[in-house]
Amino acid sequence: MNTGKEALKIENVSASCGCTTPVWSKDLVAPGAKSSITVGYNAASEGPFEKSVTIFYNSGKTKTIYVKGEVGKPMPSVPVNTSVQLLKQTNNKD
Repeated sequence: MNTGKEALKIENVSASCGCTTPVWSKDLVAPGAKSSITVGYNAASEGPFEKSVTIFYNSGKTKTIYVKGEVGKPMPSVPVNTSVQLLKQTNNKD
């Protein structure tokens, strides 16, 4: 939320690495109005992460925020079908 008394112009949003992708609106944010910055993170490995995102606004002002999280083990998209292994074992016995 823009808590200031003048309109807020987000000019650029820069991430600390290429794995972090910010998306934001180029529209002015009036006093009292809200806007959002969406930050995506493309995980290369499991474990905790912390990335910085710097917001450039109103002709030279900056604010750095941090995105923190933890990447867990990938979940299989389909449950393992144990019946397939049983069928293979049964068919190989003939």
